[in-house]
Amino acid sequence: MLLETADAFGSPGQSLLPDPGWVADPMFTGRAAELDELTRLLDPGTAEPVAPVVIHGLSGTGKTSLAVHFAATMAGRHLKPVVIDGSTRASLIAGLEHLQGGARPASGVDRLMGPAAAALPGGPDTLLIIDGVTDPAVLRGLVPRRSVCRVVITSTSNHLDEGFQKVPLTVWPRQEARDFLRRSLPAFPPEDGERLAEALGDHPLALAQAVNYCQSVGIEVSEFLDRLALDPLAVMGQGQVSGHPQTVLRMVQLALREVERRDALALRLLDIASYFGSEPFPLHILDTVLMRPFVTERRSVRPGPRSGFLRRRKVVSVAEWGSISDERGLWARAELKSPVRRDGAVAVLAGLGLIGVDRGHMSVHPIVQRVVQSTHEDARPWIETAVGLCAGLLAGEQSGDGDRFHTVVGHAQAALGHARDVGFDGPAVIALGMELALKLCDVKGAEEGLPLARQSYDLTQSAHRRGLADATLRFSSQAVYARALAISGDLDTAVAIARGNVALASESGKQADVHHSYAWLGQVADWFSLVPLAREVLEKLPDPRDPQAGYNYSEGNPIIFAARVRAKLLMLVGRAAEAMDLHDWAVAEIAAEPSSYSVVWPGALLSDAAEIALGNSDPESRVESTRALVEELTKGRQDRHDRIYVEGLLTAADAELDRLNAPEAVPFLDRAEAIL
Repeated sequence: MLLETADAFGSPGQSLLPDPGWVADPMFTGRAAELDELTRLLDPGTAEPVAPVVIHGLSGTGKTSLAVHFAATMAGRHLKPVVIDGSTRASLIAGLEHLQGGARPASGVDRLMGPAAAALPGGPDTLLIIDGVTDPAVLRGLVPRRSVCRVVITSTSNHLDEGFQKVPLTVWPRQEARDFLRRSLPAFPPEDGERLAEALGDHPLALAQAVNYCQSVGIEVSEFLDRLALDPLAVMGQGQVSGHPQTVLRMVQLALREVERRDALALRLLDIASYFGSEPFPLHILDTVLMRPFVTERRSVRPGPRSGFLRRRKVVSVAEWGSISDERGLWARAELKSPVRRDGAVAVLAGLGLIGVDRGHMSVHPIVQRVVQSTHEDARPWIETAVGLCAGLLAGEQSGDGDRFHTVVGHAQAALGHARDVGFDGPAVIALGMELALKLCDVKGAEEGLPLARQSYDLTQSAHRRGLADATLRFSSQAVYARALAISGDLDTAVAIARGNVALASESGKQADVHHSYAWLGQVADWFSLVPLAREVLEKLPDPRDPQAGYNYSEGNPIIFAARVRAKLLMLVGRAAEAMDLHDWAVAEIAAEPSSYSVVWPGALLSDAAEIALGNSDPESRVESTRALVEELTKGRQDRHDRIYVEGLLTAADAELDRLNAPEAVPFLDRAEAIL
């Protein structure tokens, strides 16, 4: 069965195209880099043997279109193009015999199904396009690893033979999607085209279908988008494109049916991944600790207190957090923890063009995600599992198992959106929302982080009213919300929420909790340079070096947090010498036992050192601290693009300019500009 229907060229029975009359498609869009790579690898115009080139990628991305366009540009110059159906071994053999002008010599080498093969018909001026290969076995013993005949193979599989060259094809870059829509729909507003490209994930076949749909029924792009939002599957099932026997919907449905036949676990992996984001996610997320997250409220029946004359025990219904009853996601997650089983599932999905795979990362296009989601009568098992995977990665990071949560921030955001849609409101959802809010505030600012912080705060308040939120969860949600409010510039609300945490901590009767709440309030005072509030906090937040202060010294991070906040407040009120002493103490504590503290503290303390040096008018120390800060921020992460890193670069540049050393500031400014 031909699964790669979206890239099939011509009718199913046509295995050979005539040589004359090849004309390039004037609507062909972009792919300049891929065309250049084909030219480099195939080296047309020379007689040297070259390896076959496989154009591979997701279904509907235009693999056949690229091969045919390359052939059309070469026809009549260096190469004579011929197309053969590669969907089955029989069709390939028939095509080769047709090209040769009769039956091929019966050498028997093809029966060995190995890397050796009979020479292909045609010389260096022949361009052989073997279209729609889905199974590597189709080619074995028939297509040699080097040939004077130039060979292009189109396939959804990312690996057919180690001796072949590859040209990967993804969806259009946004600019190429814009170019296609501008030529196809010149009368429509560009902003509508932008929304269309975004909605369809820049998918070439889907965009071509959308254009056909709009032109066939005479509607505006905005109307098409309304229909797409209302009934995406029905819309993606219409608007058939010239040269593509199947719509994008039917193409995905056929591939899903084949996945189910080959490997049920592969389908389960796709079920889970469909509730992540569409960008590549690291497959190591499946290596995290196996956990079932508490995502919803449930009621359990328990024995109550004895009462009455006979002292009978009554049965009571108790509200508590728990998981859903459907365990399909849990069992799939357990199977996917095996690297071998997981690799097999990934290979099946990649071979059928449903996912992209690159250097340990996997991606699912939004259109494939929508189709998969439509097959779920109950999406909760897969959403619960997606939330659990992100929460598991977060738990591993908090326990000291590296800093990997940043690699799945976008996927956690998508999973939380789906969790909200199905009404999940448990502690795993709240905790993940809080961590994500902090990450988004650091990476993109409060505009994206604040709504999630508010959502976690509201969910916690609702849980508290139902008797399901303890003081720790309430404190954490209010602290995160206050921080997001402060970053957004909402001074009054941030202070009010932070003061609310002081009141909450006072209810516990524990000095350590009260100290921690004042440290959070002091942080707000520092952010807004509120001197009166800083003095108030300094009176309530004791020096952590004082053994009688009531801190819990078995927990290192709160101690460093308190020391850092107190030092910054001391600087704010003009007590620089005290601030420097406390800062140096915190640095020495971490240096003495680094494994006991969070990995974020060295960078934070270097940032503080730079501020202290600025306050002390010590430009040399400031430069030293800011350079060390930039180095610390990139330790183990050379691809940082977040707000904290940009601020570190700008601080380093400012320190160099402060000592009138503009040439040294330029590299920092260039790196910051490249990110912004």
